[in-house]
Amino acid sequence: MGTTDYTIPQAQGGRGCMRDEILRHVASALHANYGATSVAAILAATSVSSREVECEFGSADALLVAVARTIAEWMLAPLGDLPTQASFKRQLAEFSRRATDEYSGMRLKNLYRLAICDAVREAWMNDEVYRNGPALLHSELARFFSSARSAGVRLQPDSVALADHFMALLRSHWDLSDTSGVMSRRPTDGELDRLVEAFFKGAQAGFNHA
Repeated sequence: MGTTDYTIPQAQGGRGCMRDEILRHVASALHANYGATSVAAILAATSVSSREVECEFGSADALLVAVARTIAEWMLAPLGDLPTQASFKRQLAEFSRRATDEYSGMRLKNLYRLAICDAVREAWMNDEVYRNGPALLHSELARFFSSARSAGVRLQPDSVALADHFMALLRSHWDLSDTSGVMSRRPTDGELDRLVEAFFKGAQAGFNHA
């Protein structure tokens, strides 16, 4: 699998464009630099300087938080449009593919490793990376299920529980048995489609018609 292709909306003006360019470079370097334990090591693999990071983000810690959010927003993009009964499973399947592609590489693992190392001196880092990464995924997935239910998709009413269940089901298909940390076999698109179908059937079980 190749490097994930992030599409970061271009901001108006030079400052926003520079910020986006730094995010692209760092996200790409995170994919390639397994085992890096410092932001300096990641930046050394790019054309980005520490001074540019400080000017655009304020600190290396803030850069890591921004990268975490960028990766999460890329995975969540298929859920951005309001779902309909016709589009619900298609949107969920595309989210599943993006999340699987991301977790099949080393980018997130490298990012979280850096966050943990920085957290030794910056206690807020774990919370901020979690809030802008995994917590954002979960809350937006729950929002998507709630919106789908409002649009007439027959789902159980607890959207938070549905988000918990779907992510657990998705993780069960991510085979992480390779000791290097790389997914040894990526689930096929067909397998992910069947996962979404199985989840949809389960989410309709016990549907309250009242």
